[in-house]
Amino acid sequence: MKELKNISLKKYAALQDCSDYDVLQWVAPVNLFAGKTMNINAMPWVNFKHCVRLLSAKDKDWNKIYTLFNVCFDVTEEQFWNTGIKDFYQANGFMQNQFEFAIKYESKALYSQPKDEEIWNMAGADKLNVYSDTLPLIQLGKHFGIYPYDMGRKPYKEVLGLLIQIKTQAEVETKFQEIKSKSKS
Repeated sequence: MKELKNISLKKYAALQDCSDYDVLQWVAPVNLFAGKTMNINAMPWVNFKHCVRLLSAKDKDWNKIYTLFNVCFDVTEEQFWNTGIKDFYQANGFMQNQFEFAIKYESKALYSQPKDEEIWNMAGADKLNVYSDTLPLIQLGKHFGIYPYDMGRKPYKEVLGLLIQIKTQAEVETKFQEIKSKSKS
């Protein structure tokens, strides 16, 4: 087996054949890149959503990958390109795991099944999908009387926590009204 050198990302990106380095996708994830760490919970909501879009993009070019690392690890372009390939794979694995966990948690925590799902879908619920990043901010803006995009600069964990609390409160209030109306009958 050929010994791998921990070349810089700049050299790695210039290689015609990177297949020797494919084995690095299995290195243990580490929260460290160019001497910096990332904290997904402290990341502003809009940055989190931007990173999710970058991660889910089918065409991952090096500019998008740099942008992702810049947002997550706050590295300059020079730091990015001079970092070793092993560090890149370790940090990339960590970052992917963090976003995957956060997305699953968010999805589960905010999921609610509309009572009349068929009617909801007939009304055009799928039209709202393109606004999935901003609708939660609009909801919070209405609730707290602030400009929705101001909420987007708040930490992801804080915004998500508020959304979960509002959802839970709405579910309890709905159930309360159902019980109350049944008891009057």
